[in-house]
Amino acid sequence: MRPDINHELNILRTSFENAIRPLWSKSIPYITDNSFRPNNWLITFPYNFESSFKDESPELIRKLALINAVYLVFFLREDDVLDEYHLPHEQYRELLLKMCNAHSMRNLAVGQLLHLCGTDVYSYLFDYERKYYNALILEKNQNSITVETMLDEENLCCLGWKLMPLALTYAGFCIKTAVLDNIKSCENLILHYHIAKQMSDDINDLDKDLYKPDKSYLIRACEQSLQCTDLTVTVIKDTLIARGFDKKILATIGQHLDKAKKCALELDFRFFLEHIDKAEQNIRATAQLWLNKPS
Repeated sequence: MRPDINHELNILRTSFENAIRPLWSKSIPYITDNSFRPNNWLITFPYNFESSFKDESPELIRKLALINAVYLVFFLREDDVLDEYHLPHEQYRELLLKMCNAHSMRNLAVGQLLHLCGTDVYSYLFDYERKYYNALILEKNQNSITVETMLDEENLCCLGWKLMPLALTYAGFCIKTAVLDNIKSCENLILHYHIAKQMSDDINDLDKDLYKPDKSYLIRACEQSLQCTDLTVTVIKDTLIARGFDKKILATIGQHLDKAKKCALELDFRFFLEHIDKAEQNIRATAQLWLNKPS
């Protein structure tokens, strides 16, 4: 039976607040996390597992959902520090303090996962976080990827790796339920979905990304090809269209969504399939509105 996601998220929110309250420093304002929404595919990810393993107790899914939520806090706070260094000193200082505080939440999540699923999960933890940080390094040090090479599989994989830690709770779940063969499908699901999502975000958020200190993957590729760091939206669009990369980008997004959907169907990840369907609708709208091309 498909879980009542709103009911489950209410349980998760309460469990989350109880778990992190003792860890939250009194010197940092405590803010209740507002991410417990059915359309947040990161927070709802563990609820996909139940449809694949109908005999499992919902308590296992709830424990993994809590571990996932607490684990994500650190990466979200760290991401703020890495991306928002242009903010005024006091605002940035607050982000740094929140990231430092969130280290204890990562430790709590990892400790609980090891306790629940056993030490075999550690190799997945190491591998996923290694891929995540390698992707960050490449993202922050992107100085050779051009429009002509940005769709190469090797370069695109770095976009997908940036979300690989999300697979950790499923790896733990598969270890706990002795179905290790499914882990690779989950890794591929996240890899392909995040490649598609990142490329889609890059074209849809082009106007906003131009004014950020860290340019998006797409903008940086255009800068490298044109050897110019003062581009406009019009110049970027014209460059992509002139070189035939407008259609190639849309085709690449579609291909990776198709691969992600195939993995989600294999795993019977019902909530995730809904997110993929929505992403497909968004990319069709992008084909019509952003590039003024027929879908």
